[in-house]
Amino acid sequence: MKQTFVVIGVFLSLLFVSGCDGDAASGHAPVPSQDLHTIPMSPGAVDRWAEDLEYYRTELPRRHIDLFHNLTEPEFNTEIDRLLNELPELSEMQIEVALWRLTQRIGGGAEDGHTTVYNSSSRYTWAPLRFDIIENEVRIVGAHEGHEALLGATVVAVGENTIDDVVATLSKLTPYTENSQSAAFRISRLLGNLDALHALGFVPSPVEFPITVTDRTGSKQTLQLVVQSGASVPARDEEFERKFPDLGASQAKFSERLWFQPIEGLQAAYVSFERYPSPPDMDRFAKQLADHIDAANTRNLIIDFRENAGGNGFTGLRLAAGILNKDSIDWRNGVYVLIGKTTYSAAMMNAVNYRQILNAKLVGEPTGGNPVGYQDADGFTLPNSGLFVSYSKRLFRLQDEPSVGVQPDVLVPVTWEDYRQGTDAALAWIVDDIRSRN
Repeated sequence: MKQTFVVIGVFLSLLFVSGCDGDAASGHAPVPSQDLHTIPMSPGAVDRWAEDLEYYRTELPRRHIDLFHNLTEPEFNTEIDRLLNELPELSEMQIEVALWRLTQRIGGGAEDGHTTVYNSSSRYTWAPLRFDIIENEVRIVGAHEGHEALLGATVVAVGENTIDDVVATLSKLTPYTENSQSAAFRISRLLGNLDALHALGFVPSPVEFPITVTDRTGSKQTLQLVVQSGASVPARDEEFERKFPDLGASQAKFSERLWFQPIEGLQAAYVSFERYPSPPDMDRFAKQLADHIDAANTRNLIIDFRENAGGNGFTGLRLAAGILNKDSIDWRNGVYVLIGKTTYSAAMMNAVNYRQILNAKLVGEPTGGNPVGYQDADGFTLPNSGLFVSYSKRLFRLQDEPSVGVQPDVLVPVTWEDYRQGTDAALAWIVDDIRSRN
């Protein structure tokens, strides 16, 4: 799948320049089978969706800071009118997917990823596999029981469609997308959404997942997977968890998604910052970290934002404020922040902040969020479908010049070989850098 990200880039460019849907004139995929996801809606459901679309048409421009910065107001209204006219021909899932597409077009999948329709995982049926895009290939990195033999395989096709075609279509639907980095993360998640894949015509039903893969031995095989309705997303398999560098077993866990641990022999502390707590909880965590820095005479600090998709960035500043007076830290060379494609929104903002106020060196891959663009989301719920629509309230300029993601000071790409072996190459670079200074 070496052309996947070329395809993504071309499609996102077309969206930004022309505003074209890129689909056939009908605006939705052919109907491959007859069930609740592809049978046209009842008159009552059509009326309810019409009310939702009119509510969307009214509320989104009223609330957004600058809705028509990419898609013009006439284009926006033309699209709403087209969807209203097509409602009697669409299934409920097809109109939902069409709304994802329209909402992403507002930002072109680029500078306004906070304007989106949220795809709650509990709403859909999921494939028994978890995917990730690594080195431009779609890999299977998690599996429900019974499918473990597929771990590590490369996806070649879904149904009769090449994986490049599927990725290109999904790239126009993904929520929270601002560049190719966040597109890769979001596409890999949406690839397991069987309801969406069925509405798009890629799979025969929302509980069937025909897939062709190249396994670890290089053998190509086509499988017909069947799941129960409402199946959940599998977790990333522990086979791929970090094995190197080994930071030791001791952890001071404030929560499962926010914790720190000392790294023996390096006078260092590693902070796993995956989720934002409440401001009071962050103050308590910052004090725990500050107390540890004092007690251990810590010189080096590593803050890991790679699995943090956002929250309240001003809460993240409280962590910086809580440790800024710790004189044992080497404030010239000893602060590092790990970033990557999942680093988004507030986490992207705090990565920039920490580089500015903590003199942190950013290590890893470019962030999934852009430092100049529309941010700070709020939202509303459509009255009948219950879909949550988020929108941007502010325009942020976190650096002088726009860039496609926040660029790391030290670029350490994620390779499949490292991922497969559990090698955290970016963290290993930091450990080596600390050792070289010690």
